[in-house]
Amino acid sequence: MTASPLLYTTENINHLLKEEQIIGHYVYDMYDENIGRIKGLLVESKTFFLRYIVYTQGGILSIGGKIILVPQEMFNMPEFGKVKLFRSIQWIKDIPSPHDIEALTREEEELVLDYFNLPKYWEETGQGLPS
Repeated sequence: MTASPLLYTTENINHLLKEEQIIGHYVYDMYDENIGRIKGLLVESKTFFLRYIVYTQGGILSIGGKIILVPQEMFNMPEFGKVKLFRSIQWIKDIPSPHDIEALTREEEELVLDYFNLPKYWEETGQGLPS
């Protein structure tokens, strides 16, 4: 398994663009149904370019539940504190989930990107290649 070079952050750090400081914002599906709250972001470690929002679906008091990664191509940036996805909650429930968000692998990223039918960003631009 190849480790992903992405950095997981649970804080709206200064290196993020102001419009990307969305940790704590609510997530809505395409029908405007509240489906969760952003608990973290996966960003490129050198540029802090946003790749995924991270939220947990299910569980009790944000403990347990399924970790959901949504690629930045699949949502609109916040409008009044909410992030809107381009899919329904039923569709989102089947997203492959990483085993450990702190130790994300390229293979887990590939499963998520394949699910959304998105290209692998590291192959398109040459960015994010493991060193």
